[in-house]
Amino acid sequence: MNIAYVRVSTAEQNEQRQIEALKQYKIEKWFVEKVTGKNCDRQQLKEMLQFARESDCIYVMDWSRLGRSTVDLLRLIDGLSRKNVKLIRLKENFDTSTPTGRLMLGDTLPEAVKTATRFSRRAVEVTMGNGQPTRNGVEFERVQIGRA
Repeated sequence: MNIAYVRVSTAEQNEQRQIEALKQYKIEKWFVEKVTGKNCDRQQLKEMLQFARESDCIYVMDWSRLGRSTVDLLRLIDGLSRKNVKLIRLKENFDTSTPTGRLMLGDTLPEAVKTATRFSRRAVEVTMGNGQPTRNGVEFERVQIGRA
């Protein structure tokens, strides 16, 4: 089954551009919401994740529609992959079920999560100056990411 997930961040924004772009893929089930993507606590996202079955295909315009956090996004992709649900990002035609798509994510998602976490942390450290992980004189808590 072809499934679409469409999200805009605020009620004032219009989701129609995403819907129009996705129509060509013969979408059978739509999940549309107007809510921030800052976390995965979104009703339509949860319903879509429960609804999706093996061999289904989920279409999104861009990764940012699924999640704003790299860690959240990688966890969503990993969960769908474990259910053998294909995920296609229309921007750049990215398909997680292909060898190239898996390579782009990193064959082992736990390693990809660690890499993304290290990158994000280092970017913050550099932004804050002198490579010191502080903000307003307070040291950041060090978070360990383990294997699921």
